[in-house]
Amino acid sequence: MAFNLSQYKIETQQFTSRIGKIRRGFGGSGLEYFLFKVPRVIWLLFYRPRMRNDYDFATPLLPVPSHLRQCSVERCRVFADRDEMLKSLSKRKVWAEVGTYEGAFARKILDICEPTRLDLIDLRFDRVRLRGYVHESEAVSFYIGDSEQSLLKQPDNKYDYIYIDASHDLIDVARDTEAAKLKLRLDGMLFFNDYIYFSYLELRTYGVVPVVNSLIASGEWEVACFAFHNKMYCDIGLRRVTSDCRTDLGCTTFPSRHRPVSAAAAPRRFIATDQCRYSHLEQIG
Repeated sequence: MAFNLSQYKIETQQFTSRIGKIRRGFGGSGLEYFLFKVPRVIWLLFYRPRMRNDYDFATPLLPVPSHLRQCSVERCRVFADRDEMLKSLSKRKVWAEVGTYEGAFARKILDICEPTRLDLIDLRFDRVRLRGYVHESEAVSFYIGDSEQSLLKQPDNKYDYIYIDASHDLIDVARDTEAAKLKLRLDGMLFFNDYIYFSYLELRTYGVVPVVNSLIASGEWEVACFAFHNKMYCDIGLRRVTSDCRTDLGCTTFPSRHRPVSAAAAPRRFIATDQCRYSHLEQIG
């Protein structure tokens, strides 16, 4: 059931309720709320201090995403969801979906974008075949195996659009991204699902934000589109920045703190220069 502000106002007695679980919008029982609070208290005591910006330069607990410049988002289009984003894209293009799960979004790509070719890459396709959203055909191909290796086997400059939604571990997102950059046409677009720093569904960090922000901060990519999700597992699309675009946006040059940092300049897992924080992923640009 969708959140209803009017109903919530009644339940909280005109927003004056002192009951913890109601104040926080927690819909479980009292016992469930207690079990929810235990790890939260532990997190606040031991990990919250190391999540603050003061620790980004010294001993960061989690990867520190790069800061972005305004000129990198000036031409971004915003959509209510990823379905609306698909409707804005050109039809009859060559697609790859890296990580397809059950094939539901692949079906939407086929229906909305009508690609001339759609390559689906995943470790397994039993769920795809079971659900039946998509089937192998002249236009649709299944590639079973490691996503990075499967991408690298494709010809360079093959794809107009690549949608990355495989493993969200930091190193896996980085590997998929580096491989995808080689296979994307010069005027193509990279899309990333689940552009969220911390997943409350899995209680873990995702590597999507650090990798995406690293690409943008390099000055070679800009944000082309952003699609909302009702629980903020959003989508983001990137395209390469041409010299003409960079001049139009006032980004003829990028300060050194926004350029990729070489491996030699990174003695530790995390490095920092000037006022901008970089993770070791700044080396992948």
